[in-house]
Amino acid sequence: MQKYKVVDFVLGKQLRRVNLLDSTKMDFISFEPKLIKEITHYTQHGGNLLISGSNIVSDFVRSDSSYVEEKSFVENILKLKWTSNKLFNVKNVSFGTENGKHLFSFYTTPNEKCYFVETPDVLEPNDNNVDRIAFYKENNLTAGVSYRQNYGFVLLGFPIETIKNEKSQYEIIKKSLEFLTKENPSNKK
Repeated sequence: MQKYKVVDFVLGKQLRRVNLLDSTKMDFISFEPKLIKEITHYTQHGGNLLISGSNIVSDFVRSDSSYVEEKSFVENILKLKWTSNKLFNVKNVSFGTENGKHLFSFYTTPNEKCYFVETPDVLEPNDNNVDRIAFYKENNLTAGVSYRQNYGFVLLGFPIETIKNEKSQYEIIKKSLEFLTKENPSNKK
C-alpha cells in the first residue's frame, strides 16, 4: 500500500456473517485483522484513505466476535465513536465543501441500475480534528467525515457507488481525492 498516495476501500454493504458451512468462521468481514495492521502501518506513514460503505463501524460493533484491535482501529485510526447507529428511511445527502454544498441521493429500494442500501451508517467522530462533511438531509445526522493531520481520510457511511447520479459520484470522488492529495498543512514548517 505504501506506494499509493490514496487507497480506496469500496465496502458496499459488506457485513460479517457466520459461515454457513462452518459456524466457527465468519465471512464477509470488512476489515480482516491482517488488513487492519496493514492500514494502521500505512496511515502511520502518511497514507490516505477513501472508505465508503453502509457498515464501516456497525460491522465491528454489531459483531459478537469483535477484537480489541478492531475497537482500537475504529477509535484511533478511523477516529470514530464505537457505536452502531443505523438509519432507516434516509436517502438524501448534503455533502459540504469549502465551495458550497452538493445535494444527492442514493438508492434505497430495489431497482435495475444498482444494488440498494436499506440502512446506512451514522459516523460519529471522536476527535476534534475530524470534520463532518456530509449529512443525511432527513435528520441532519453525519453521513461523512474527513481528517487531515499526519495522514488523511474521507469516510462515507453509504456506498459511493449507490449514488443515483453519476455526475454526483464523480464530484464526491473528485473532491475527496483533492482533499486527500493536497499538501498536508500539518507538514508545513
